[in-house]
Amino acid sequence: MKLLTVDINPANGKIVTYASVSDNQSAFGTIQVCWNYNPDSSSNAWSTTYIMDLAPGTAILIAAKDEAGNITVVNHYVRWENDNTDNLIENIDLSISGYKLSKHIYIDELGLPHTYISHPITGEACLPVEVTVGPAFGGYLGGYAQLNTGIKYPLYWGTDTNSNQYGTATFYITASSLTSSQRNATITLYVAEYTDASMTKKACTDSLVSVVLIDVTPPSANISLNKVTGMVTIVAQDTLAGLETLQYATENGSGSVSAYTSYTGSFALPSGTKYIHVKAVDKLKNESITASIALEIDEEGNGASGENEDLTSAATKVYRTPRFYCYLIGTNKS
Repeated sequence: MKLLTVDINPANGKIVTYASVSDNQSAFGTIQVCWNYNPDSSSNAWSTTYIMDLAPGTAILIAAKDEAGNITVVNHYVRWENDNTDNLIENIDLSISGYKLSKHIYIDELGLPHTYISHPITGEACLPVEVTVGPAFGGYLGGYAQLNTGIKYPLYWGTDTNSNQYGTATFYITASSLTSSQRNATITLYVAEYTDASMTKKACTDSLVSVVLIDVTPPSANISLNKVTGMVTIVAQDTLAGLETLQYATENGSGSVSAYTSYTGSFALPSGTKYIHVKAVDKLKNESITASIALEIDEEGNGASGENEDLTSAATKVYRTPRFYCYLIGTNKS
């Protein structure tokens, strides 16, 4: 038995829903329709009325029953009178609009961080995005969301990739698919309705676009040393998610490393320091590769000028003279 519903009466353009029913067993006789079916009730109203005016903007269960008692049910959404017939997506925007995404966590439009869940089918870390969709002509829906890098995320109804029911579908943005940073990345949802269960005869399509920020780039960190005062300055920045923490640690000549300390401003180079380690983390938990600056002591130096020296672009040796308590900068790969 087949139950097919459509929203627009082509004769007058009113919101009229048709129930076109047929049965592959003709012996089952007359087919009846219930326009507000309650599966938990024994007093549903059945009739042979196959055309019915229904209140727009509501979801109802429509059922058809043959004389053998076989019942087919459709969860149907009645669209507004000025809806387009290809309006398959009920959302006016995707829930992820304004989100910030990384491989580690995501931040919602209110600025609240969230951890990814496991994909119910693949087990991958992912962000589920729910949408409300429904067929315009009682056909079968299928679809996917696509990141502007070309990555596609299938649309699921439970574990199925198609449905002929009005309701909630979900696509899953996998964390591993986020490979490039973009301030205005687009995610487009595409939904199509087909007239056949094999999904070969397309009747209409619908789409919806949202913009998100993707940040998979660690913060940058620069270290500079004043050769006269011995003061160390660290500057870090993150232009997408924003910097969350900046820390440093010192290592002496015997390899003992201090605990990481939050950087609050320039500090004096501790006596005996051989390395400075720097770690910067942004608000999406992208962490910079620890920057290490080598400070090797040479008691035979003869002094140096009092400029600031940027120690970021290459590993650097700094020689301190006991005579002038100054610093000489040389290059050496650490």
